[in-house]
Amino acid sequence: MGIISLYNFKPTITLGNAIYANSGLAVSAVSNGIFNEEILNNFWKHPVFPNRQCIEKFFRILRNNAILPGNFYTDEGIEQTIREVLQKISIGGIKNCHILSSGIRRIPNIDVFLSKISRECVIGWGQKKTSFKAMKYASKHNLPYYALEDGFVKSLSQGRWKEQEIIFSLIIDRQGIYYNSAAPSELESIICDTVNSENFEQYSSQGAKLISLITSNNIVKFNVRSSTSENGSSIKIIAKDSSVLLIDQTFGDSSVVLGNASKESFDQMLSDAISKYGPDNVFVKIHPNVINRKAKGYFSLHRLRQSKVHIISSDVNTAQLLKIFKNVYVVTSGTGYEALMAGCHVTCYGEPFYSGYGLTEDKKTSTQIRRIKKLNRPLTIKLLAYAIFYRYSIFIDPVLKKQISPVDSIKIIISMLK
Repeated sequence: MGIISLYNFKPTITLGNAIYANSGLAVSAVSNGIFNEEILNNFWKHPVFPNRQCIEKFFRILRNNAILPGNFYTDEGIEQTIREVLQKISIGGIKNCHILSSGIRRIPNIDVFLSKISRECVIGWGQKKTSFKAMKYASKHNLPYYALEDGFVKSLSQGRWKEQEIIFSLIIDRQGIYYNSAAPSELESIICDTVNSENFEQYSSQGAKLISLITSNNIVKFNVRSSTSENGSSIKIIAKDSSVLLIDQTFGDSSVVLGNASKESFDQMLSDAISKYGPDNVFVKIHPNVINRKAKGYFSLHRLRQSKVHIISSDVNTAQLLKIFKNVYVVTSGTGYEALMAGCHVTCYGEPFYSGYGLTEDKKTSTQIRRIKKLNRPLTIKLLAYAIFYRYSIFIDPVLKKQISPVDSIKIIISMLK
């Protein structure tokens, strides 16, 4: 109570040797180790206000060196307090992580993203070729391998250069990785727990609010401040129902390779779209890295031109496009999930993390039995949003350097985009 009193800049006296009884803080009624009633009487007549500068320094020391998040009233609170104690004494968090990749170590605020790691492990980047060394090291030393990857609302960029990117979200998968359709991932377990939970209605409500926040503000995986004003309104579409948007991906994308797909999947997607909608109603969105000549796409621009379909090659915000199209074709692109949140009908030619649950029209169905059989009720887009953003993703405040809720993190991105 004495600390609370000081926090509110009230005159405070302690009848014992409290840690906050010092010059500029609280007055102590103890003199030479003995309670002195005269000091107390003088305090009532002439209360001594604490010094504001001393108070600020005192609380700065408390925050940095003494106060820990958590509590002793719930299991979760106790676990959080233990994690923070271990980190204070350089045990836990990033201290638990064997990181072989210099690229991972250079990620801004990587220690914040890994702050809740509670056991010794090896951290690698997804399940790509670059992570094989880390996987081998984990196996050799009998340690668990944790896959780190970009978040689903990852960053805000000031421009096209990587050093201008502010990272807000990453994911850690302790079982596999979400884009590997051949094996279970932690995301699949989280989706199952979320759907089967007695609190599913609460989770659904939180997911709905998050979807509204994301879609109403055109938030995507990679957000760009002061991006071009080009948007879907500049594309001539006769009728939303009679048009379809196809999403290209970078050649060799791990989600394609591990998502039961190949180049033939893109060829089939284009062929089906032209056959069903006609070339004049087919719009193909080229990947930004292909536009910037940083990578090769799966679609041949020459073939697309020959097919007489529309090519969207401008670096347009995909969220704006998704407000125009009702029908979206993807192979394994995360844009398919963004399209689901935007209310689009999504057809998948591979097996991305959001397929196999009845939310999409799936051309391949090898994951359906594994993904659906453990669910007590149907998965909804709202529950999927809760599972992905609240339970699977790690969001941070890059300024305060702490983990925060997805809503708070996305609100920061929105404020920075204005």
